[in-house]
Amino acid sequence: MNKKTRKKALLTEGKESSVLIRMSIPMAIGILSLFFFNLADTYFVAKLGSKPLTALGFCLPLTLFLMNINLGIGTGATSIISKLIGEEKQELCLKRTIAASYLFLSVLCLAYVFTVLFFLKDIFYFLGAAEDTVVFIKAYLKPWLLGSILLTLLMLTSAILRATGDTKTPSMIMLCAGIGNACLNPLFIFGFYSIPAMGIKGAAYATVLSWGIAFIFALYLLQKKSGLLNFKSFKGATFFKDIKPVLKVGLPAALSNVLVPLSSSVLTWFLAKEGEVYVGAFGIANRLEPIALVVVIVLTASIVPFVGQNWGAGEIKRIQRGMLFSFKFVLIFEAVVALLMLISSPLICQVFTTDLPLRESLETYLYLVPISFGLQGVAMLVTSFLNAFQKPLLASLIIIIRLLLFQVPLAFIGIKYMGAPGVFLGKSIAGLLSGLVALLFYHFVIKEKLLEQNKSNQS
Repeated sequence: MNKKTRKKALLTEGKESSVLIRMSIPMAIGILSLFFFNLADTYFVAKLGSKPLTALGFCLPLTLFLMNINLGIGTGATSIISKLIGEEKQELCLKRTIAASYLFLSVLCLAYVFTVLFFLKDIFYFLGAAEDTVVFIKAYLKPWLLGSILLTLLMLTSAILRATGDTKTPSMIMLCAGIGNACLNPLFIFGFYSIPAMGIKGAAYATVLSWGIAFIFALYLLQKKSGLLNFKSFKGATFFKDIKPVLKVGLPAALSNVLVPLSSSVLTWFLAKEGEVYVGAFGIANRLEPIALVVVIVLTASIVPFVGQNWGAGEIKRIQRGMLFSFKFVLIFEAVVALLMLISSPLICQVFTTDLPLRESLETYLYLVPISFGLQGVAMLVTSFLNAFQKPLLASLIIIIRLLLFQVPLAFIGIKYMGAPGVFLGKSIAGLLSGLVALLFYHFVIKEKLLEQNKSNQS
């Protein structure tokens, strides 16, 4: 393992809590930058009128689908690469794995793009988009899709950087990309001097250009900091062997990620039967929830390289201490968040709407759901822990249990007996129960790994 890479294999050293906090703080900046990215597009497109904004809403499922696939494969890459770095050997295998990941994800992205473009009209007519809305959808989605290969490669490069233990670089790159997108949006949408006004199409061009610049910088910094990029090491004969471990973790993670928006769609369908006001409240709540869970999200991203490197180095006890710290921190932090959301719920509702029924619906959500964020966060941590240990089916099972076994049935029962508040209550109970189930999964897997290490030490 060369010196550049070894410098980044630092997750096996130092106090576990300090390492995880050091990784998570810059990552929080990156996650918040992604929220800012989406907010900028929505804010400026809204100024074009309701039709372009509606078109942007119709595009969301297709854009989120690709992002979730990228995140899943990126999780697989982070898991395998961080383990190889922790082992401090097989550098050629490490470089071949990285090269194979770039090739596979590029081909997958292009296949998705051309499939969607071919069926574009049919997809949105099926979803119920009007003819005049489809015009705006095509104007935005065509350049977005054609440029999405840059997003795919940027997300993979960021995942590889995190696998080396560097969370600061990808976070700062995403922050700069978010700021760049916000600056380019008004120029491309409304025009500026020699730049013509492009309307909703300009929002897509601004986004793609931001991705492109960010990807070039990320690729340059990855090579400069780690020296891991070597596409000459790629061998067609070993491609399937190199990509198989990544897909073993990445594909189940990607497929389980896709369940989240699907489950949310089912709950939206339930609420629509009770009235649009509840759908509106649920929509606002879905934008608030990621912000309330941002600490959990960054910790889950930090857990994968932390577990991977320490597993590769044989430091199972260190992993156990890191996970216990993460559980305690998330439970305490999210308890405070839930209390603050409960106390400030009237103020939060006033910020988003002046409509009284909508405010009352949102307040009901804020009373019932945030109490589950702590144990829901534990479930998210255990999912990352299992992915890092290359147990993707168990990780996917936790998500399936939460969404399909608990959330959808409990929401169905809730709406039958309590109306719309029953959906919120069902979602809350599902979060609590999934956290308890996840803790059982964690207990059995960490016990198994400790026994394996003891046997290895004795022999």
